[in-house]
Amino acid sequence: MGDSGHIITLTTDFGTRDCYVAAMKGVILEINPEACIVDLTHEIGPQNVHEGAFFLKGSAPYFPNGTVHVVVVDPGVGTDRRALCVEADGCYYVAPDNGVLSLVATPERLVSAVAIENERYLRPTVSGTFHGRDVFAPAAAHLSLGVEMSDLGPPVHEMVRFELPAPTASGDGAIAAQVIHIDRFGNIITNADMATWNDLTRSGKGGDVQIRIHGLVLSRTCKAYSEVPQGSPLALWGSADLLEISVNRGNAAERLGAKVGDLVTIQVGTR
Repeated sequence: MGDSGHIITLTTDFGTRDCYVAAMKGVILEINPEACIVDLTHEIGPQNVHEGAFFLKGSAPYFPNGTVHVVVVDPGVGTDRRALCVEADGCYYVAPDNGVLSLVATPERLVSAVAIENERYLRPTVSGTFHGRDVFAPAAAHLSLGVEMSDLGPPVHEMVRFELPAPTASGDGAIAAQVIHIDRFGNIITNADMATWNDLTRSGKGGDVQIRIHGLVLSRTCKAYSEVPQGSPLALWGSADLLEISVNRGNAAERLGAKVGDLVTIQVGTR
């Protein structure tokens, strides 16, 4: 598995007030005392699988090969949903089969996947409500010690998946995008990518590109928040290379009353 095989990351919706994260760490360290446990976040919205998937897309690819990522955003815990171990892009993901791995284990990145069923690599008693402690944590710890994925259980050929919604043409040269995430600063992250933007501007007949959301109209993109006065709204390309609407030192989502799923229209010229 390589030198980074001892790195185990944790991404959950547990928060840090309760005992859940601590219990998972204890299980991991009991099996592999040399594990380097990295908390990515425990603040995913409760049962918000889509938010968990978006978070992983923006964080997991920056870890070294051999890292084991444990992901517990699991509204189906205790049902017949499968527990998975997945290899993709040189790393391993231990997670429920509910779509949370959709954006990191895409078909082109996926190497292999197994269902975690071998009781040898689980805790002796598996709770119906806490698979993070009893299934995912021990499986990840054993994996970090060099246990082969194939030892964890049988191969899986189909996973639960979803795709981020794509911007769509809405007529009159306009593109209908939507809000897919709002970060803790209130930045409104859309599904409009650079390719969509370039196609629209190249096909335009002249005039400004107008970005519209909840009555706000922006006619350009900025490279940094400081390009507008403090408290002013702006559009810019965020670190995920997606179009964002922000407020310099303010909260755009609160100001506009924006939420995930809201419409964002991008159009060349006056509408």
